[in-house]
Amino acid sequence: MRNKGGERKTIPGLTPLIVGLALCLGPYPLFASIPEIDSLKAVADSCFDVGSYQCAHKHYLELLDVEARELGAGHLDAAVTHEKLGTVFETTGEYQKALDHYIEALRIRQKAFGSGHQSLAEAYKKVAALYFELGEYRLALENYAKALSIDEKALGSTHSSVAWDNNLVGCVYLELGDYQSALKSLNQALGIMGDENPNKASVYNNLGMTYKTFDEPEKAQESFAKALEIYENILGILPPSRTDISILLYTFMGHVYFELDEYQAAVANYLKALALQTTALGINHPKVAALHRNMGNVYSCQGNHRESFESYKKALGIWLNSLGPDNPSVGETYSRMGKEALALGNREQALDYLKKSIEIFERSRGKIESEELRASYTETVSQRYESIITLLVEMGKPEEAFQYLERSKSKALKDAWDEKYDVELGHGAIEGKITESKALGTKVDALENQLNTEQQKPDSLRDDARVQNLSRLLAETKAEYFKIATQIQADPDYAFAVRVNPTDIGVLRDDLPSGQKLLMAYSGSDKLYLFLVSLEGYEVKTVEIPSDTLDIVVSLCRTLCGPQYVRELHMKGKLFGWSWDDDGSKFYSEEVSALKDVLSRLYDYLIEPFEEELDRAEVVTFIPSGQLYYIPWGALLDTDNGDLVFVSQRYNWNILTSTELLQCILRREEEAKAKASSVLLVGNPEGAHLPFAEDEVASIKKFYPNSTVLTGDRATEPMLVETTPRNQMLHLATHCFLEAESPWESYILLAKTDTTDGRWTAEEISGQSWQRMQLVTLSACETALGSNRPGLEFESMAKAFSLAMEGPPSIVATLWPVADESTKEFMVTFYEELKDNPKSEALRRAQQKLISSQKYAHPFFWAPFILIGEWR
Repeated sequence: MRNKGGERKTIPGLTPLIVGLALCLGPYPLFASIPEIDSLKAVADSCFDVGSYQCAHKHYLELLDVEARELGAGHLDAAVTHEKLGTVFETTGEYQKALDHYIEALRIRQKAFGSGHQSLAEAYKKVAALYFELGEYRLALENYAKALSIDEKALGSTHSSVAWDNNLVGCVYLELGDYQSALKSLNQALGIMGDENPNKASVYNNLGMTYKTFDEPEKAQESFAKALEIYENILGILPPSRTDISILLYTFMGHVYFELDEYQAAVANYLKALALQTTALGINHPKVAALHRNMGNVYSCQGNHRESFESYKKALGIWLNSLGPDNPSVGETYSRMGKEALALGNREQALDYLKKSIEIFERSRGKIESEELRASYTETVSQRYESIITLLVEMGKPEEAFQYLERSKSKALKDAWDEKYDVELGHGAIEGKITESKALGTKVDALENQLNTEQQKPDSLRDDARVQNLSRLLAETKAEYFKIATQIQADPDYAFAVRVNPTDIGVLRDDLPSGQKLLMAYSGSDKLYLFLVSLEGYEVKTVEIPSDTLDIVVSLCRTLCGPQYVRELHMKGKLFGWSWDDDGSKFYSEEVSALKDVLSRLYDYLIEPFEEELDRAEVVTFIPSGQLYYIPWGALLDTDNGDLVFVSQRYNWNILTSTELLQCILRREEEAKAKASSVLLVGNPEGAHLPFAEDEVASIKKFYPNSTVLTGDRATEPMLVETTPRNQMLHLATHCFLEAESPWESYILLAKTDTTDGRWTAEEISGQSWQRMQLVTLSACETALGSNRPGLEFESMAKAFSLAMEGPPSIVATLWPVADESTKEFMVTFYEELKDNPKSEALRRAQQKLISSQKYAHPFFWAPFILIGEWR
């Protein structure tokens, strides 16, 4: 089989809540007192304290110069200054710059004290926290582990700091999806902490989240209950003056009861927190709004939609006045109010709120939301759009519903790009602009959070000078961001990097080639929605099948067509010579009939509602979403008239990941070259173990004698990058691993070199420039089926290739690991047919040849091949 490999389990959207009620870390002592140095320190510290970060940055840099001159390079005072500079950059969201300064401070301390000194532990933790923020969890784990080792040696294995270190390590393991290691570290933390240590509640909370994430609800409930018990004990001994702690604990108890579905207890604790919070901060404070939102969440789960709506309305009013109309909390509250209005039967009001929510959501970036907001609102991108798509269909507005579905794809792709800090897109000037925009966007997010935090303080603690300085710096940074974003948006291929790129459905329809029909399929919670777009207009139909049920059918289809099941058929001697005829045998009733049934059911769901319209099309373009990306569209089976007719026998078809990709194709129509005459043929790179792949590329070369062949240890990334621009097609007969959770890390396996790891990632592909390229064929690929963001790996890989291909992008990919020998037969036929036929027709003919063959008639051999993009 091509593409053997394990599936990596990830934890999407998980941010462990770490509450340290008694964790205080003081500054390191300074070792020198020189008037000029002391003066610069005082000025820089004052600038930082009032939020004047540019001023602080300037004076800390001056301080470094003076310290180097007066104290010598590498003095310990310089380590402190580097840490303060790191704090400035961390505060403004410039995490890589912050990391550089923290690492330099660590280096100075290592040189002064040696590698095992206790003061290095906190320095390692600073570095680890930045890596964690950057999503570099392995590096975060490495540095937390070093801090833990130092603290154990310096303080003893039973010290409270060692316990907390284990808690931090456990949280990183949780993000990495390493269940056993997370449990081990968290239980070690619990074993060290005494019963009176309030941080023990935080560890129990993290332990509960671990159990909950890995589907052990009873153990999760037990851990949450222990955390709750500790909080209740703390409430009994805290002095009345510490209302901030009381508010925190009542709020957290409300969260725990909400997690346990004990709604009355949750409301009771939220109300206690609300009474204290209102007394301390007044009725119009953002923290008061958060408690109203929490109660709205509980009322909604109870089905009390009127009370829920009113609670959200109170929260919205406070947040609009205090945080402004673009704050994520405002957008999230609009979304919740829209759903409650819909539950109350107010569709127009619901639509208005949902639209406002989407507008704010689309302007936000991946890291803009607070920890609290991310913890309270865990919907996926698709779920955020589902309510408005469903509502628009029900209100008879299919064009708008179609547009919001496309916007959801654009947003998902943008967020996936935002999540990874080190992705570099584009070439030359556009690459620099995109890099700059990302840095500015992150800085905007951090400054907004800083400003919101300051504004939410009580009047007696709020620093008005700090608010003023932060507001000014935020306005300046936003102006820079929007200026550079406007320049990027002028290039349609890269607009997704700075904004959601909505499709103008009217323009799209008018630009469609005659005879082409688009069929977009979207699986909502309760119904399947089918959108048909052509020159004649738009139409939407619904099929009464919930998404959970449809997902089961899709999964069953892939199981019956997939490699593991097919291997069992082969062992029974029933795979080769596969027949669809009912011969009355037990094998037919148990095996053949089951596969026939699932393929025909999918045909009835997805094709039959628009069958007559599609029959009149010259080319049918399927635009899937979610789990529907994994359907073998060509194998869907019409059995209505007694005959068996597959989609690949009935229609000329292709797949698009989005209408944005279609717009890319139509924009580049005039750039399409003449018939391709050369192929870069990459087969069986060293380590792939695909012997037939070498025969495959050799056979294809016979049809295209001008082609170049790279196999074995020559099939490397440097050789491929060097050779590709000279060819018009790229054929990759190797493994391809597609990951929805980390889409830009999806990769094609190549031979390793001294400078490359053999993984040619989507990020690296997107940075290429292929002026002559017309087609890329991934002769085998594996997908992250069942992920939290299904289909995103296809969208991202298609985007990567569309950015690299300066002509209309065309990609042939597979839906599951394919057999080496049959793939050779398929690909040889495909390239032979491609010499005289459009791409979609060549693919269809290759499929038809295997359908009618004695040896490879089973869909496993021919159905996984799909054409994404340009079909002509």
